[in-house]
This record gives sequence, structure tokens and C-alpha cells, in this order.
Amino acid sequence: MTTAAAPKTNQAPRVRVIAPHELSAVVTLMRQARQWSQEQLADVSGLTARTIQRLERGEPSSTDTRRALARAFEADDIDCFNKPQTPFSVEEMQADREKLERETVTLAVSRATGKKLAELGESSQADLFHAAAELPRKAAEVFAALTDYWREYRDASDLYSEVDKLEVHDEFQSRLDELRAMSFSLRLGERVVTVSPTKDGDAPPFKVKVAYVVAFPMGKEPDEIRTGRAFQFKF
Repeated sequence: MTTAAAPKTNQAPRVRVIAPHELSAVVTLMRQARQWSQEQLADVSGLTARTIQRLERGEPSSTDTRRALARAFEADDIDCFNKPQTPFSVEEMQADREKLERETVTLAVSRATGKKLAELGESSQADLFHAAAELPRKAAEVFAALTDYWREYRDASDLYSEVDKLEVHDEFQSRLDELRAMSFSLRLGERVVTVSPTKDGDAPPFKVKVAYVVAFPMGKEPDEIRTGRAFQFKF
């Protein structure tokens, strides 16, 4: 009599495309980790709120929908939800979410105006300028010029008279208007971080206010962003 061979336990898991119920869990966890509502994810991804709702119920989704989600979550590969991969568990996804929460913080952001940009420069000592979506060449040039001008003003704002500052407000507003004409707008945030000097062990920690200036496509601007807890300073 022959007996059936025992199943091998050291075989690698079968690689396959993520199933709808698995994508539902992934998207829900990633959305909640960023503290986005379904409507906010819809705005960022360019999908409808009803599409997000159906997807999170575990219903099938198209290749384009999955690509839009990958872009919204800033994945390195926009086809990461379409390509075959090793199945993962909910526990692994939960661990990834906890890691994200440990390594990032949520920051409230608001609409930029010329005056707000100037005031942010006057009160901050470090900055992070970032485009949340790829900018066309002309928009990238305007954003880069605004960044340079803002940093120059930040470093010398105490030398400006109150009348001069009004001209600075107008200059910033002009560049913001240029970006809006190309369908991009800026969101501003700020955060205070504690810096511990490493070269001089006797030097006490000190606080630094960091300015965040982020460009978004118009109509997709969030009220909050996730940013790394650690910060690479640009004084």
C-alpha cells in the first residue's frame, strides 16, 4: 500500500496579484495611517468617493484605479497593486502601519498667501520645500525661484522695513498666482523640533522652527500631511 507524501512546508508562497479583499485591507490601513477620510483619498487619487467605498468593501477594481491609488500613496512603482507578488498577512500590514506611525508625524497645513509665506520666513530657522506631484518644467522653475527668494528673505528679514515687507508680500503673491495659473497651489505648515548637538557633547539641545511649503495640484490640496519624524536640516 502506498501513502500520500506529506506536504512540504518549506515551499515559497505562490506569487500572485493581490486579491480585492486584500487590497481593501491595504488601502484602508494606509488611508487611516495618514488620517485621511475616504473623501480625502478620493481627492488625492483623482478617484470618486464611491470608487473608494466600493474598493474598501472588497469589490474588484481596474488597473487604472490601482495605479491611481499607488500614486496617491507615493509608491515607487505605480503598478505595485497590479503586479504578482508574495501574499502578505493582515498582521504584516498592521506592523507596517505601526512603523509608519512611529516614523512620521501628522502636520496641519493651510492655503498659502504672499503674506503668510513672508511671515513663515520671518519666524522659521529651517525649511522643507516639496512638490507632492511632478511639476511641468515651467511650474518647476517658478517653484524653484520662489524657494530661492523665500530663503533669501528668511535669512535677512530682520533688515527689511515694514514698507519693504509689503513689497515682499506682493512678490510672493505674484509667484503664487503664476503657479495657480498652471493649476498648482501651495500649502504651508510649521513644526518645532528639538535638535541635540553631536559635535559638542556639552552643548544643550535647542529648538528649531521648521517651515513646510508643499505644492499640490489644484483641487487635491489636503488639510494635513504626513512627514518624517526625523528631519534633515537646511538652515
